[in-house]
Amino acid sequence: MYVCGVTPYDTTHLGHARTFVVFDVLARLLETRGQRVRYAQNVTDIDESILQRAARDKVSWRELGRREERAFLGDMRRLGWRKPDAMPHATREIRAMVRLAERLKRRRHAYELPGGLYFDVSTFPRFGQLSKFSKPKMRRILASQDDAPGQAPLAVDVLDGTSNVPRCATATSVFPSTFTAVEAISFIRITSARLRRARPRTA
Repeated sequence: MYVCGVTPYDTTHLGHARTFVVFDVLARLLETRGQRVRYAQNVTDIDESILQRAARDKVSWRELGRREERAFLGDMRRLGWRKPDAMPHATREIRAMVRLAERLKRRRHAYELPGGLYFDVSTFPRFGQLSKFSKPKMRRILASQDDAPGQAPLAVDVLDGTSNVPRCATATSVFPSTFTAVEAISFIRITSARLRRARPRTA
């Protein structure tokens, strides 16, 4: 089970608690029913929000991220949350993400435009299969979001560049909110490799 993790730049809030407690309960429920569960939750320890907050506070972005991650883990422990089997950090996976992004581009699953590399959803026949949402419905959902004007302004299809379509609306699970689709896909695959090495939990 892969769940989008925290971006550690500020205090943990109720939205974090709700998300991670819900999936903690789900993992426990699956285990009580005899399912083996490998649970991964990423830490997006580098993104615009961390850099902007660090610049505002005149502190190192690394130290800011580490401090807020420690605070987050402390808060979650107090809620009785179990730490996932794997918690990969974005900063430790950048080289692997770049390699996978380059491979997607070589295979024509991604295209480059000023400002970024975009995953071409038209090359993925199962895009939207999990949500059962049509592409027009996804675009309507995306347009209703607060940050919609900044999403993939140059992409061939607005869905190509976004990772902010709600969690159920994409075919490839849950994306960290500031990742591009290419980064998200690579991060999910990297996390999957980590999970294969992690020991599954049983009831």
